[in-house]
Amino acid sequence: MSVKNTPEERMLIALIRNLAVTEEEKAAWVEQIQTNGMSQELATQIHEKIAAPVEHDPNPANHARLLLDFSRLVNRWRMTTQKKNFKR
Repeated sequence: MSVKNTPEERMLIALIRNLAVTEEEKAAWVEQIQTNGMSQELATQIHEKIAAPVEHDPNPANHARLLLDFSRLVNRWRMTTQKKNFKR
């Protein structure tokens, strides 16, 4: 059953589609986010995959920017999901 994705999850999906990984991995990650929502385990898995050094990277600055953008979006996603615990 699909869940209603938050804006942060939609931005993560857009970022995942721009990563330099195989299309199968991208499709699996996007499908998991769209059906179950983002999870801490998935965030860790994606972070480990994109943090691995890429040999012969033509643009290492772009790789670093994508890694920073991913980390920023994951932190926003965490804050959004955790703020629901502090309702009055």
